[in-house]
Amino acid sequence: MDNYLLLKLLHILGAVVLAGTGSGIAFFMFMAHRSGNVQAIAVTTRHVVLADWLFTAPAVLLQFVTGLLLTHRLGFSLTSPWFLSVIGLFVFIGLCWLPVVAIQYRLRKLANEALETGVLSAAFHQQMRWWTALGIPAFAAILVLFWLLTAVVSLTAGKGIGVEVLHSASIPEPLIDPLIWAGSLLDLGIGLWLLSGRALRWCCTLQLIVIVGYSLLLSLMAPAFWLHPFGPLSKNAPILVLIWLLMRHHDKGACLT
Repeated sequence: MDNYLLLKLLHILGAVVLAGTGSGIAFFMFMAHRSGNVQAIAVTTRHVVLADWLFTAPAVLLQFVTGLLLTHRLGFSLTSPWFLSVIGLFVFIGLCWLPVVAIQYRLRKLANEALETGVLSAAFHQQMRWWTALGIPAFAAILVLFWLLTAVVSLTAGKGIGVEVLHSASIPEPLIDPLIWAGSLLDLGIGLWLLSGRALRWCCTLQLIVIVGYSLLLSLMAPAFWLHPFGPLSKNAPILVLIWLLMRHHDKGACLT
């Protein structure tokens, strides 16, 4: 396999594992805490700590290393505003995630203590609030990265795939470039909107519509993409969960930042 394709495959695999594990951890922690079942919460906190070390940490490392190698391979400048913005968001996610790891250890300890009393302590609920306050901005940053990187890739390394799909759908040649540019600008606009934190529910609603619409159209135009090794469709599942979690947090009246 070509080195570029291998790097791309590993990079996308890392992204899917990172988004999938992150959204899975958040979903099960959220649902367990909501249930109020002390036993379920204790089991969940133990598994969450383990999952972070087995999946999240390796995925973060894989994303960082392969991202740098792909940037160099494709000839992008390491000092360009685009690259520095991506690195800034990546560092921001890391700064949120590291305290969350420590909080999860405390949550596991407090949940195990609650097994003896049958009641979760005030300290546990306080740690859960901190866990949410740090986790939600990190999830938002992951989504911003997703949209910004999709906008750039669709005009560069991934443009050939877009052209191929539009050709297969018998789209007239004069419309292909404008459609690719329109899709890229839409992705860029969503990423910048999400980054601003304004009208968050409307932004999340638009994200859901775009991803579901994109998935349905691509399924009709190129159904084989469901089996594509780079996951242009399968990657959307964890992304949808992240958006749902962000909407749930916003509906409860919490702030993004």
